[in-house]
Amino acid sequence: MLDIVQKNSLATGNHYSIPNEIYKLYDTIPVEDYRSIREIYIQAFNAPPRNEKWTNQTADAFLYRELDNGATFYIIKVEDACAGFRIVSPAKHTHCKNELWSFGANDKTAYLSAMAIHNNFRGQGLGSELFRYALEDIRQDAKYETVMVRCRKDSFTINNIVRKNGFKKIGERNSNIGCVSSNKNIYRLQFTHLRD
Repeated sequence: MLDIVQKNSLATGNHYSIPNEIYKLYDTIPVEDYRSIREIYIQAFNAPPRNEKWTNQTADAFLYRELDNGATFYIIKVEDACAGFRIVSPAKHTHCKNELWSFGANDKTAYLSAMAIHNNFRGQGLGSELFRYALEDIRQDAKYETVMVRCRKDSFTINNIVRKNGFKKIGERNSNIGCVSSNKNIYRLQFTHLRD
């Protein structure tokens, strides 16, 4: 299913004045959008400092599993090009369920899984915009009371975005993904007191 969920224009600071749209995708993803998500995923997660070892096949396995387990994909497009994506999964179905449960996740927890912006679109505020939109969409969904995210400790940009959006660090964990071991910060945001 495909819904256009936001349309706006960036026009401040060092941002380009480019119209962009955020799409919410679930159940099915158009082939061209899927290929873009996979390309951005591999590009972002194989680059330093991550240096993971994703291939088309391993990325497909990860992305298909996310989709099959009820994930929602948010993609941001700039001039009809997929500039980035954010994946949101029910924590009870994610690949790191046991880790999240050890930090207090439950059936009413959403997990902010992968997020990446294409190299050509970085530094324009699109990642922050996409993060805030997905977070607000989750907040409106009554089935979730809490949202959690894991961030590599050496990914300063995403850690800053997470903290600026009200998440509290609740722990650290060493995790293996993409054939690489990394130290991650674990954050949680409780929604129950934020709802109208």
